[in-house]
Amino acid sequence: LDTYFAPKINAVYERYIFRTIKQTAGETIEQFITRLTEQGKSCSYKDLDDQIRDQVIEKCQSSVLRRKFLEEGEITLKKVREMAKAFEATEVQVSAMERVQTEVNKVSYKRQTKVNKPIQKNVSGGNSKDSKQGYKNVHCFRCGNENHLANSCKFVNVLCNFCKTKGHIAKVCFKKKKNSCNEISESPENEDEIEGALDELQIYDVSTKDNSEFRRKFLCTIAVEGKRIQFELDSGAAVSIMSKLDFDRYFPKLELFSSTIKLLTYAGNP
Repeated sequence: LDTYFAPKINAVYERYIFRTIKQTAGETIEQFITRLTEQGKSCSYKDLDDQIRDQVIEKCQSSVLRRKFLEEGEITLKKVREMAKAFEATEVQVSAMERVQTEVNKVSYKRQTKVNKPIQKNVSGGNSKDSKQGYKNVHCFRCGNENHLANSCKFVNVLCNFCKTKGHIAKVCFKKKKNSCNEISESPENEDEIEGALDELQIYDVSTKDNSEFRRKFLCTIAVEGKRIQFELDSGAAVSIMSKLDFDRYFPKLELFSSTIKLLTYAGNP
């Protein structure tokens, strides 16, 4: 009875629907073939595999893959499946390799030799022999450069022109009242010390929207007495400290002893 009362299938119309089926965005060839196979069951095709093959070649989204199919000449549906799987896997791999991370700052690099005159504004220099990849993301708080650490900076004994404190130059002075800047470098304050002394100089032209980039904190989590505590990392400091408030909060049961160690800044201030 089910067969008797079932609506009759119009093969002409079903074939029309079959011919309108296209591969959609994000759909694999295998998924496309599955949809065609399901629709093809109502079309009364005697050569369903050939019809599906032709529809895949004609309606697939990739013109590159279509060209590969046509280059094969006489090709079966099985071969279409195999080629499509290999092509799609390669596309995923290539896409992953070519994915580019968004750049925040654009840095241009030039090379200059035998510097015998003051360096122009908007560039900062450092000896190429002292440049190390390990310091790429660590800025020296004495001069703002990132090719060395503060304890090896050549401006360690230089007097700041702004605050008159020894140990850094004016462009990175913490007392300098500036909200933003368009450049991160300037001519060295004590040019006599380096004029003519460099055989090779690496010059960096760096643009940034805000000088807060060079004030950003580098944080790390350290286990202290079984508790994980976040500290600010200072590569130029000999010791790490915490406030009395934090000590009482994290270690309420520990006894705090007075220390004979006297801590000084790089400028020698207590």
